[in-house]
Amino acid sequence: MLRDDIRDAFSEVCGLPTWQVRKGVGSFLTLEYGDPHLRIQEPRLSRSELPEVRKSADRRRVIVSGRWHLWIYMCNWTISSNGTWLADNEASSEAINEASQYLDGQILLSVDVLSKDVKTVFRFDLGGELATWPYLDEGDRYEEQWLLYDYEAKKVRTLKGDGTWLCEPLDD
Repeated sequence: MLRDDIRDAFSEVCGLPTWQVRKGVGSFLTLEYGDPHLRIQEPRLSRSELPEVRKSADRRRVIVSGRWHLWIYMCNWTISSNGTWLADNEASSEAINEASQYLDGQILLSVDVLSKDVKTVFRFDLGGELATWPYLDEGDRYEEQWLLYDYEAKKVRTLKGDGTWLCEPLDD
């Protein structure tokens, strides 16, 4: 059952502080959990026609991440504080950054999913709440709503907008 799978996936994450909460490209969010680790991405050859993509691929990147890395991806989302809206996926970058900072340091208490509409609610100890749900466009229902990377277990767990749950090996 989806609810049990998600509870199992987050069983070691709940009770940990959230850190390095960041806005990524567009409205993507990333949240880190567990002890920090350095990941080193070696330079690689990019065949992209975009100069900025080639330039980024040409350099070595050192990334600080937790054992668990939660990526809020192709979905609607909202961050609230004790029921008061702070930001959502359509808010300004400034509002998203402020809401991200609000979640930073809060302990993840629970993760619940409503199977009917594939809405996920992440609850935090100081009143923070992050809710995600699929985009309404039918074509987007198959996109990854969020991904939970476990670098120690070398697994990535994914919830798609249509409710598909995946647990796959993480490529090095």
